[in-house]
Amino acid sequence: MSETRQLFGKVGVFFVMAALLVGCELFEQEPAVVDPPEPNVVENPVVVPEELVSPRVYWLKDEGDRLSLTPTKIAAVQETREAQLTSLFEELLSTTPDAELSSTIPAGTELLSLTVQPDGVVVNLSEDFQLGGGSSSMMGRLGQVVYTATSLDPDAPVWLQIEGEPLELLGGEGLEIAQPMTREIFTTEFDL
Repeated sequence: MSETRQLFGKVGVFFVMAALLVGCELFEQEPAVVDPPEPNVVENPVVVPEELVSPRVYWLKDEGDRLSLTPTKIAAVQETREAQLTSLFEELLSTTPDAELSSTIPAGTELLSLTVQPDGVVVNLSEDFQLGGGSSSMMGRLGQVVYTATSLDPDAPVWLQIEGEPLELLGGEGLEIAQPMTREIFTTEFDL
């Protein structure tokens, strides 16, 4: 009987150890990896009023004792900002506005290039842009270029070039031109 008891004892010890191993194994399992829930992000896009971002060419209107920049909306037909702005400048430099509007940009001025870069819009005009007119005329043409170049993004800086060189002084009056020029700088430094 003692052999049977020893056998049952050994078998019992075996089952107890097996149960302990299985039990310990259950407690040592790596926890299941659970991806954290995606945050519930509600995007609120900044809505810019259409009148501020529509493609526009800026002309001058005689208000009696001063000139004012007056936008004319142009249909957006190009896909990229660069192509849209190039189209606006082609309109600005080649057409004559209606009877109430005018331009002080000299005839023959050409757009040599226009690029939209991360730091602003680069407008490269022919040398004709600098020719003729007094200070009022110079300020008017500068305003037309700056406002037309920023019609799709009113806060964009504009880098002005003449024949590929930075425009620092405009015309015989010697208007100093900040680089880059913005609408805010223009309205602060120049009074049409």
